[in-house]
Amino acid sequence: MYGSESWELTSTDCERLMVFERKVLRIIFGPVIVDGEWRSRYNHELYNLYTGENIVQKIKVQRLRWLGHVYRMDDSAPPKKCLFTNPNGNRGRGRPKLRWMDSVEDDLTKLRVKTTWRRKAADRDEWRDFLQQVKTQAAL
Repeated sequence: MYGSESWELTSTDCERLMVFERKVLRIIFGPVIVDGEWRSRYNHELYNLYTGENIVQKIKVQRLRWLGHVYRMDDSAPPKKCLFTNPNGNRGRGRPKLRWMDSVEDDLTKLRVKTTWRRKAADRDEWRDFLQQVKTQAAL
């Protein structure tokens, strides 16, 4: 999970992470015996046993936490310059690469706070409360 707040997650990446998480949970919780036969636990059984947030939700909350941290930085800080400046130049042909900020804005749109996130991020306590609310929701 180290550095995961800077990851750009595609839907394929999310699915692979979820498969890995379920694989680990199957090892942790072990198989179940049904009618004298051992079998692996089904996905819904794993999620009934494990009540914490899944790995993809955790990464998305970490990205939002990092966004608030960078937004509160001084304007001359390199991370803030890299995140909020728009470089000049021509983009190559084809579909544009997905950027980190695009996916974070998509997450904020799903949470219905796309327009007010800057005001919330400027206040550390309000941003922390917002992240706590996001953790309890399953909207991401």
